[in-house]
Amino acid sequence: MDLRLCLFCLFCILLFHISTCSDDPDLNRSAVELIESRGFIAQVHTVTTEDNYQLTVHRIVNPLCSKGEPVLLQHGLLSSSVDFLINSPGVGNNLGFVLSSLCYDVWLSNSRGNVYSMDHLHLSSNDENFWKFSFDEMSKYDLPAFINYILKTTGYKKLSYIGFSQGTTQMFGLLSTNTSYSSIIKPFIALAPVTTISYTKSALVRVASDTPMLKDYLRSKGGPFVISDSTFQFIARTFCHSKIDLVCLNIIFLITGYDVREMNQTRLQVYFKHTPAGTSNWAIAHYLQMVKSGRFCKMDFGKEGNLARYGQTFPPDYPIDMIDSQDIALFYGLGDWLADRKDVELLKSRLKVPLKDDYAIPVDNWNHIDFIYAKDLGKYVNTRIVNILNEYWLR
Repeated sequence: MDLRLCLFCLFCILLFHISTCSDDPDLNRSAVELIESRGFIAQVHTVTTEDNYQLTVHRIVNPLCSKGEPVLLQHGLLSSSVDFLINSPGVGNNLGFVLSSLCYDVWLSNSRGNVYSMDHLHLSSNDENFWKFSFDEMSKYDLPAFINYILKTTGYKKLSYIGFSQGTTQMFGLLSTNTSYSSIIKPFIALAPVTTISYTKSALVRVASDTPMLKDYLRSKGGPFVISDSTFQFIARTFCHSKIDLVCLNIIFLITGYDVREMNQTRLQVYFKHTPAGTSNWAIAHYLQMVKSGRFCKMDFGKEGNLARYGQTFPPDYPIDMIDSQDIALFYGLGDWLADRKDVELLKSRLKVPLKDDYAIPVDNWNHIDFIYAKDLGKYVNTRIVNILNEYWLR
C-alpha cells in the first residue's frame, strides 16, 4: 500500500506538470518571459564550471535603477530559477521581482541537470556520465562558478545569497569545506535549511528511504530523474479536466507538510507546470541517504566505491563545525515535514558561530513549499529578507 501511495504521489506531480487547462499566461512562460512580462529586462548568462558543465544564470535588470548590489537566489531540488518568479501575478510575492524593484541586482542560478542547465563542454545529456552528480558537485563546482562569475561581472567583492532547501544544502557544504567564501557571502539567508532529514514526518519520504531496491537503482543508475514526454501528454489528455487536483495536492502535502490556507489553489497549474524541472538519480539518492544516516555527509557509494573515492569505507561528513561565517540567517517553518524543526535544531547545535537571524515563521502549519508558493510569503518572509539585506548593504 505504501509503495502504491508513493507512485500515486509522483503521478500527481506529473499531472500538474503537463496540464494545459489553465488560461493563466504564466503557465507556459519561460524564466526569461516571466521576467519580461513584469516589465524587467532579462539577461541570460552561461557559466562554465571547473568540471565543464555549462550552467544558465538568469539576471533581472530593472530599467529604472542604476547599479545595484548583487543578490544570488538558488532554487531547491527538482526546481529552477522560476522558483522565485511564479508565486503570484505581477511583482506580487515573487522574491526575484521584489528585490529587483528595490534596485538590487538579482541573479537566479540553475543547478546542473535542470531544464536550463543541460549542457557540458564534452558530454551530451544523453550520456549517462552527464548525470553522475548530486549536491556534492553542485556545492563543490556550481556555487563557486556562479559566485565568481557574478563578482567578476559586477565588480563587487561580496554578494548576498538566498537559498531554498537544496540551495541551503549546497551553501552549507561550500562554507564548511571552503571557508574563504565566508568573507564573500554576506549574508547567507537559508530558507527551509536542509543538512539532515532525520526527523522528517513524511511517511512517503521514509518509505522511499526504506526501499533498498529504489535506493540501489538510483545510486547505480546514472541518469536523469524524469519520465518521458509521451507519458506527460497521456496524463494531460486523460485527467486534465478531472477533479483530481485537490486529491493530488493533499498527496503532495504528505511530503511537504499540510498547509491548505497558504496554498493559492488558483495557481496550482502554474506551479506544477514548472516543477519538477529536472535533476539526477544521484541527487535523489543522496537525499534519501540522509534520511537513514542522520548525517550531513557526501554521497555513499558502498564500501568499495567509498574507498576508491574518499580513501575510506564510509562517506566523509561535511564539517559544519568548521563554518566560521557569522552572517547566516535561518528561516524555517513549524509545519515543514522535510526541514523539520528538530533537524534545524540539530543544525544549530553543530554550528559553532552565532546566527544573524533565527526565525521560525509564526504560522503553525507553514510547510516546505510555503517558502516558494505561500499567499503570505511577502508578509512573513520577503519583508524580513529585505530588512536583512538593507542592513548589510547600509541602505
